[in-house]
Amino acid sequence: LSAGTDFRFVRQELDEYGSGRAGFSKFTNADSPIPRSFSANPGLFAEIKDESIEDLRLTAGVRADIVATEVTDTAARMRFLGNANPQSSLAGILGTGDFDQTFGLWSMYLNAEYAFDEVWTLYAGAGHGQRAPSLTELYAAQPFMFLLQNGLNTVTGDPRLNPERRWQIDLGTGYDDGRLHTRANVFHA
Repeated sequence: LSAGTDFRFVRQELDEYGSGRAGFSKFTNADSPIPRSFSANPGLFAEIKDESIEDLRLTAGVRADIVATEVTDTAARMRFLGNANPQSSLAGILGTGDFDQTFGLWSMYLNAEYAFDEVWTLYAGAGHGQRAPSLTELYAAQPFMFLLQNGLNTVTGDPRLNPERRWQIDLGTGYDDGRLHTRANVFHA
């Protein structure tokens, strides 16, 4: 049995100033930021391994997290933002003034390996995981993010996002005779 705790703290800020024209609208020294914000994430986890049954190895794990996010920028600095004319407040761009969010996350998995003989093994596993939205996904106020193909696209966050969720099921087999080692998934969803 293994158990533990961890803590992750992320503080982020991006100021992106630009001038130009979008259609008939001109903008000068417009700030399209990811406002000064933070994410605090304490977590607990546990994993247990059991090999008490001959030729069978079981592994199970569980994790629980609380992720709290908050915009810490000044209200005065968040009044005139974006590349539209007239500019808008952060709440106007994001569609809400409720910036502080808390996410309760959990994940778990169970894996089994059964050795049929000296060279063949059957693998099976199932799991569920969750991920809280990043500060950029929550709070971006129309910065030009050059990770997109078209550099003229802006990104707008949404503080009302829910955590991302994923279930996974695997079934596979493996072969290992000392010279050749291979593993193939028969089913993956």
